[in-house]
Amino acid sequence: MAYLAHDFAPATTAEAPIPSNDTAEAAFSSREWTVIRMARHDRARRVSRLGRLAGLIFGLRHANPLADPRLEALRQAAAGLWRCNHYRSGMQIHALLSNGYSFDQISLLSDWIAEQRAATR
Repeated sequence: MAYLAHDFAPATTAEAPIPSNDTAEAAFSSREWTVIRMARHDRARRVSRLGRLAGLIFGLRHANPLADPRLEALRQAAAGLWRCNHYRSGMQIHALLSNGYSFDQISLLSDWIAEQRAATR
C-alpha cells in the first residue's frame, strides 16, 4: 500500500496568510482552513457512477466525500469558489448555513479565496 505525504505549508511567502479575527463567529478552525486549502484541487460536485467508471478506466482522480458533513459542505463550497470564484448555486450557501456556518464565515471564505486567486494570477 502506498503512502502519499502532503505538505500543506504555503509554497511561497507571497501567499496571503490566514486572516485572524477577534470574533470567533467569523473565524474558521485550523482543520477548516486545511479543508479550504485542499479544496483548491478538488471538484465541487459529487461524481456520478459513470464518472467513477471513467475515472477508473482513464486514471482520473476524484475527491472522496469527507466523513464530517460540516467539513464536506465547506469543501464543496470552497472547491466551487476556487473553480468559479462564485458560489455555483444557492444550495451551497444553504448547505453551509444548515451546517452551522454564519454569513460572516461565508463572506470571509469567498473574500479569502478571491484574494488567493488574484494573488496567483
